[in-house]
Amino acid sequence: MRRTGNAPALRLTGTSRDTARIHRAWDPYRGKEYDDPPIERREFLEQSARLAAGLALASCVRPQTSITSGDPWFQISLAEWSFHKAIFARQMDHLDFAKVAKTDFGISAVEYVMAVIVENHGGLSSNGQWLAGVMKKVNLPNCGTLPDFGNFDIGGGQQYDRYKGVGELMPFAKAVSAKSHDFDDAGNETRTDYRRMMKIVKDAGYRSFVGIEYEGDKLAEGDGVRATKALLEKVRAELA
Repeated sequence: MRRTGNAPALRLTGTSRDTARIHRAWDPYRGKEYDDPPIERREFLEQSARLAAGLALASCVRPQTSITSGDPWFQISLAEWSFHKAIFARQMDHLDFAKVAKTDFGISAVEYVMAVIVENHGGLSSNGQWLAGVMKKVNLPNCGTLPDFGNFDIGGGQQYDRYKGVGELMPFAKAVSAKSHDFDDAGNETRTDYRRMMKIVKDAGYRSFVGIEYEGDKLAEGDGVRATKALLEKVRAELA
């Protein structure tokens, strides 16, 4: 669950999203200045969510609508976490992410999700059967899952079957995260069979955005995003 309460005020300079920059602001949630280098993904996403809310980036928020007739059966969006190394190193600013996604990668939808979604992210949340049971009990239209292709570590050195897990979470999916790490010479992801996984996504009736989330080390972040996008586009055509 995310913390609730008033987010810290943001003081901006510049006249547009392209030139605005965040100055340090005290974060009462963590008792420190919020632009200190984040130490984990959860804090990174909290900062992104606060930024999206504070700037009201309605034009950049991924829509919660279904794909219309005549469009490809899924669209591609980009998770900001794909550039966490560049952002932590101050080589990219949060405020530039949407612009980079569009101009450098031709991706118009970025992941600022205004809904309550639960991503499989270790422990019980990576047990697809358990999390699906929670969703059934909650039974709210604005509460769902974010199936991630790679986060199925349930602890104790055990991995939940990723294909089974995604299949169990897809009936409640508000978004899908195409996790990627490494690629072979044919451009296939080496940890996840994207054809098998995307068939699970399609067979569940999902017709919305699939977000690129590159976490690898062998390719530069931008190259990893491009490789994942190319693979998704290839698989999308094959499964059309």
